[in-house]
This record gives sequence, structure tokens and C-alpha cells, in this order.
Amino acid sequence: MLSERKSAEPLHAVATEPLDRCRYNRDFERASVDCPAFQRAQFIAATSYGKPLGTHVACAHMTVGEVSVNHFYPRCSLGSEVEKMRSLATMGPGRIGVLRGLNAEFETHNSDALRALVTAKAAALADPAGNRAGQEALAGAVRDFVAALATFVDTHADRIAEIGVVPTDLAARAERVLPNGSTAGDSTCQAPTRNRFSVRSDCRGKG
Repeated sequence: MLSERKSAEPLHAVATEPLDRCRYNRDFERASVDCPAFQRAQFIAATSYGKPLGTHVACAHMTVGEVSVNHFYPRCSLGSEVEKMRSLATMGPGRIGVLRGLNAEFETHNSDALRALVTAKAAALADPAGNRAGQEALAGAVRDFVAALATFVDTHADRIAEIGVVPTDLAARAERVLPNGSTAGDSTCQAPTRNRFSVRSDCRGKG
């Protein structure tokens, strides 16, 4: 007579924690953040149609990672802890301090221009078909922001060069990556640059 055996417990695949997951994202609003690579950045949340939802504190290095379909996590663009520490060691504490100072000053003096950019983007997306008033306002907001950036770069060119960025390239790169009144593309508008002085735009249009 065969003995009846209980079926084995089902094996569940254990999801591997991404090595580049940010472990400090819940601390960004605090006065101090333990991560040695933290670079404070303004984040203006928006709906999929570009309507501003509020301003938050983020890190210039944080992006969105995806471990599976529609399963997202806060990703550090510097990589894993080991890769992050290697990057910091290469840059050195002096240059890191300069970068933090530049980011803070840029945010302080240009927060209104960034907010105007997001507001203009929302208005452009809400434009009725055939009405270009919002798109023209968006183009003007982009011009104003690029002009503010160019002024800041001219004023702080020596300090920007210290962190290994060519100052004269910044305004031209910002003009290429920021929306120009067109509403084609994605609607995310987080900040004009992931890191202000290594320009990578997260502000585009949506069709």
C-alpha cells in the first residue's frame, strides 16, 4: 500500500533587490541625508497631462528603475553602493562640495523660472485644437529659462569648470533638450536637468 505524501510547498521565486536601488529616498525632505552622494534637487510632480501637483525634494542622481512590467523602484544613476563610492572617490570631496553649492544656488535663484516652465507646459497641453497660445507661451518660458541658465553659467563659469563641465556647452545643451513649444513626446517634467551641470532633460512634451 502506497503511503500518501503531502505535496511539497510551492516554491516562490524571490525577487532580487536591485543593487542600484536608492535606500535614502524617504529621507530627502529631512535637513540632512546620510547618503554621501546626495545632491538636493527640486522635483515638481505633474499629472500625465502636465498639470503640476506640487513641489518636492529629490536627489539629482535619482531616476526610475523597473524590475518588471509596471513594477518601479527609486534608482540611483550612480549605480550600486560600490559603484557610487567609486564615483565619489574619483570626483573627490572638493568637487562634490562645489557641485552641491552650485545646485543649491541654481535652485534658489531659478525656482520661479522652473515653475513657470511647468505651468506653461500644462497650459500648452490644455490648449484646444488649433489654439497655439499655450504653445507660444511654453516657447517663451523655455527661452526665459535658458536665458536664466546662461546668466548663471556666465557668473559661475570658473566653479562649473572645476567639476569637469565645459560652461559654454550648458546653455546650448539646455536649448536642445528642453521643449520648444511642441507638445510631442512624453509629459514628464521633473526638472530641467537631472543634475543641473550635467544637463539631461526630464521635461518634454506629450502628444
